[in-house]
Amino acid sequence: MQNSEDKINIPVVSFSYPILGRKITNMGVLRILLALDLFFSIYGGYALVSFIEFIMILIVTFDRGIRERIFKNLDISVKILLLFIICICISMFWGIAPVEDRIEDLVSWRKVVLFPLALFVFKNLEHRIQFFNFFICYIFLYAFLSWADFIWNIFPHMKPEELVENNVVQGVVFSLTTFVLINFMAKRLGFFGRHKILSLFVITLIASNIFVVSTSRSGYLVFIVCMVLAGLFFFRRFSIILTMATTSLFSGIFLLSERPSNEISEAIHEIQTYSHPESDKTSIGMRLVLWENTWTMIQDRPVFGTGSGSFRPQYAEVVAEVHGWRGEVSDDPHNQYLHLWAEYGITTLLVFSLFLAACGTRVGNEGTGLVGLAILVGISASSLFSGHFASFVEGRIFWLGLGVALAGCHFRETKSKANINRFFPSFLRGGMTG
Repeated sequence: MQNSEDKINIPVVSFSYPILGRKITNMGVLRILLALDLFFSIYGGYALVSFIEFIMILIVTFDRGIRERIFKNLDISVKILLLFIICICISMFWGIAPVEDRIEDLVSWRKVVLFPLALFVFKNLEHRIQFFNFFICYIFLYAFLSWADFIWNIFPHMKPEELVENNVVQGVVFSLTTFVLINFMAKRLGFFGRHKILSLFVITLIASNIFVVSTSRSGYLVFIVCMVLAGLFFFRRFSIILTMATTSLFSGIFLLSERPSNEISEAIHEIQTYSHPESDKTSIGMRLVLWENTWTMIQDRPVFGTGSGSFRPQYAEVVAEVHGWRGEVSDDPHNQYLHLWAEYGITTLLVFSLFLAACGTRVGNEGTGLVGLAILVGISASSLFSGHFASFVEGRIFWLGLGVALAGCHFRETKSKANINRFFPSFLRGGMTG
């Protein structure tokens, strides 16, 4: 398979460094740094992640060859993502938040840069396989330790369902890793694709952790999404039957497994009782209250929103006369789409939705394309109940993982492509891939 990087005829001015007797270019350094960025974000190394991302920005800034290649190959999804950031920048000009809060809010979205960077440096399938092999091994270690702690309590001050940052992150990454392994087995990609017995063992270890150990409802949701996609794409001849069977099977497992069934029963109870005047604060109840108040904010400012960084002070005004836990102030309504609409306005929400749709058009059945689809659909679904696109860990899993998985896929040539492209200035119209 020819490396698509070789098709770009741009002179490269790239530094190389001797490491362990081999020379590695800045492209290789960026791939290593992106892998480390994901490693330390899952681990919770906030300062290290910021430092790594600063180093990557420096490399791209000072390496003319890499910089020219990136700007020469901006596709529709990256252009729409650029529009999304421009919309956030524009929303900084109104609102009641202090200037420093508006800047901090904009800087918090720096993680989106990981998407176009990953698209660029992981065009080679072998590099993508290496990245996801690293990811699988890393998560396998966490799953093994989680089981050991669940059985023998080897970490007295930690919970087995929260070894990976917290229970939500652990459930989500375990679910996505299961799908990556299924994809590698079905397509015989890399080490895990060639050693199916080992892969089945790792899948069993990780997936069973979701049923027995995990307490993450978001993890359950992402897992079901991944299994439905597996039934649809990896068993195409019997896709409808297998999809129904897969959904029924795992629904049954959830209901029979103690922790998932308890979490689901508790969620139903919280929905039924949250509106009672004397009800206590619960996870689902607080979300429903947040959604109601956020919808009130949207109705007041549906077009422009509260302005960048102004969600929290505006929300405080909405609940100013509300007492008890229902009057608690929050900066996260636990629904990413409502949050985008309330803070940045309807235009920003539509642009972001267009970005998600554009990424969907890139998905192909080759290589790691379906892994990208699982990340796209899984995180999009879980973001109905959380702020995963913008959060520190899940956000980097989404932007970086999606970029790596879709790096070998191309935007499909359709009439809509030409129509969408007309909305961009002339200096952004070149360099379409596909």
